[in-house]
Amino acid sequence: MKRRFLLLLPVLLALAPVPALAEIATMPPAASESGALRAACDEMAAVVISPDRQEAQVDKLLASMLAGMTANDGSVGSLNAKYPGLKDTVGAAMRPVLLRHVFSVLPYYRSDIAALYASNLTLPEARRASAFYRSAAFLHFANAANKQINYKAVTGDALADKDISAASVRADIQQAGPKAAAEMSPAEKTELMSFFGSPVGQKLMSLNPQKLLIDTKWANYSTPESEHEIQMAVAVAIRDHVAKKDPAMAEMMYAAIAKETEKP
Repeated sequence: MKRRFLLLLPVLLALAPVPALAEIATMPPAASESGALRAACDEMAAVVISPDRQEAQVDKLLASMLAGMTANDGSVGSLNAKYPGLKDTVGAAMRPVLLRHVFSVLPYYRSDIAALYASNLTLPEARRASAFYRSAAFLHFANAANKQINYKAVTGDALADKDISAASVRADIQQAGPKAAAEMSPAEKTELMSFFGSPVGQKLMSLNPQKLLIDTKWANYSTPESEHEIQMAVAVAIRDHVAKKDPAMAEMMYAAIAKETEKP
């Protein structure tokens, strides 16, 4: 039950279908180029891991998790039926805690992605990719994919109290891609296909398996402090909601949850 209440960092979208990983060898950049290369890769990572999309992703993942718990866990479903609105109350209590957790680690997640790009791209490649990532066509695709992702596979892992697997992250990403492409204009599709068919686009596609490992790492990241904060937020939300109908039961439920919650 503990991992169910710690709803992972949002899993961000891969850039394209994942081919077999190619062997990519690049010469280390000269010292005079290294700063410019990292700056271009930071720009790319800032688009891929956009703060503007984090809040929507948290809301979608939270809704998926709570719906799954209500439908698949008899005790949760019966509680929500007995105390109508409990699920929404719990979600509202968890949301600010999750957002704080997400934004506190976002710079580190983004840094991992930027480092991956900087280790594999030349400066001209990174500059071209950065310009494309900031284009209207790519931003339309990224935002559409963010809207289409349903987190079904990732939620299944979390509800089973398992670590999020790379296979689940990939399944959710691949489910969203075709639906996002369907929202794009013919001209935008041509622009995306042209870029990802180019040598730098193909190189980026070949990095997707490594990016997937980074996505999975951060999807499973948590701290004892954030786990405790989420569990206590849930305990208080349940107590206050149930107390409107049954104060004695509310205190019993709060005590039971708080007893199982270890303070870090």
